[in-house]
Amino acid sequence: NGYPEDFPGGVWEWLKERAVLVRMYLNTSGSTWSVNDGWFGSTNHCSWAGVTCNTSNQVTNLALDNKQLVGSFPNDLIYLPYLESLNLSSNSMGGTIPYDVCDKSTSNNLYINADAANCPNNFDTSTGTYLAGCCDDISYDVDIYLSKFAATVLGNTNCRALGGTETSVCYYMMNKKNHDIFANGYPEDFPGGVWEWLKERAVLVRMYLNTSGSTWSVNDGWFGSTNHCSWAGVTCNTSNQVTNLALDNKQLV
Repeated sequence: NGYPEDFPGGVWEWLKERAVLVRMYLNTSGSTWSVNDGWFGSTNHCSWAGVTCNTSNQVTNLALDNKQLVGSFPNDLIYLPYLESLNLSSNSMGGTIPYDVCDKSTSNNLYINADAANCPNNFDTSTGTYLAGCCDDISYDVDIYLSKFAATVLGNTNCRALGGTETSVCYYMMNKKNHDIFANGYPEDFPGGVWEWLKERAVLVRMYLNTSGSTWSVNDGWFGSTNHCSWAGVTCNTSNQVTNLALDNKQLV
């Protein structure tokens, strides 16, 4: 019907925001997203899956978490000036969230939920948690997390460089398949905390390797993938903290 003279919010601003969304769609393989209803079509982008607008047709919320976005993290989201909430977590994008978007977040004008690989937040190596910063909510990447653990607690992510038993300890600890608590990703509500659990697990694995654990008379569970709280001779409290170690007469050498 031609140019809409009374379009809420103005056509020019609507077109600029539409261009940002279309660019993101194309740069993150939008045609293969798990949900992309409406995207790259002719309808108002305010009706596209994951997009929410106010009554002036200004994008205020972008929720595309776990939609199989790949490619580089969008670098022009600052041109969605009315954006209040951004959720691009649980995807596979590379690159870091731009500084201008982070500045908007740290000034409390934008809430960001994103993957650890994209969030520039500092990491507290004493607690194994990300500090407050650009991202308000971070989806932990287990591989990144285990690398940070190896670098902090074991001293190196290059396991071979550690030498001796520590090389085996490192390879074991950095392989997420050796820790079934990660079977469904990072367990946010793990009693006692994952970081402390990993530190205690490394101690037990080191002891196993240094005392010929494979030849112990009883070693059920040891050096496997189950929670070490279930390993033979190990007792933990409800916070998954080792409280008792009973390995008497087990042929440790």
